[in-house]
Amino acid sequence: MAKQVAVIGLGRFGSTVARELQNSGHDVVAIDKDASIINEASQFFRYSAITDSTHRQSLAKLGIPNDVPTVVVAIGTDVQASLLTTILLKEMGVPLIIARANDQLHEDALMRLGADRVVNPENETALKLAHDIFHTEIVSYMDLISTGNKDYGISKITPPENFFGKTLKEVGLPTYSREVKNKKDKGNGNDVIVLTIVRGLELLLIPSGDEVILRGDLLVIAGDPDTLEKAIPRST
Repeated sequence: MAKQVAVIGLGRFGSTVARELQNSGHDVVAIDKDASIINEASQFFRYSAITDSTHRQSLAKLGIPNDVPTVVVAIGTDVQASLLTTILLKEMGVPLIIARANDQLHEDALMRLGADRVVNPENETALKLAHDIFHTEIVSYMDLISTGNKDYGISKITPPENFFGKTLKEVGLPTYSREVKNKKDKGNGNDVIVLTIVRGLELLLIPSGDEVILRGDLLVIAGDPDTLEKAIPRST
């Protein structure tokens, strides 16, 4: 389901997050106070605005938070603007605030000021954030390779509630089994493969399609993020 999200700060990190979110089908409002950046961004984004994010009225005119309930504060070098924007968004009642931090001190300050999640680009890539921002089942994601227009990686995922007690085959998750290698079982049409089930201290390597998913399990899945989103339903 498409979400409405604003990305404030269109440096390299913010632009990557915004583009990936838009490519994933979400409605993105790209925001920066630099007119030249917005002029360029308008070629890529359906919605863009030259806005000083430290002004409440300016943000409200863009539909925040009523029409745009999720905001990514991707402001890079201007720490003061980053902190003020986060405070303002919190006061406005934005339900989900994700903020970029430059270092540990910045990260701690953002968390104390009300950010729901803080991302340090040294530890988390913009692509990873864009792919799991609305996908709370994803515990971790690691990029492996990019080929053409596709990125491939490995995700560690908490199965959704309706997966418990069912086999991998029943929920449409293919495994690296003979059936998949012969392309007889492609799950829901998604080219993703379950590599491992983490069950407590036990690792079930290359599980069969008949393996039952238990509460507390973690699934390690390889594939591209787009097909992964189709295979694992998002939380609502």
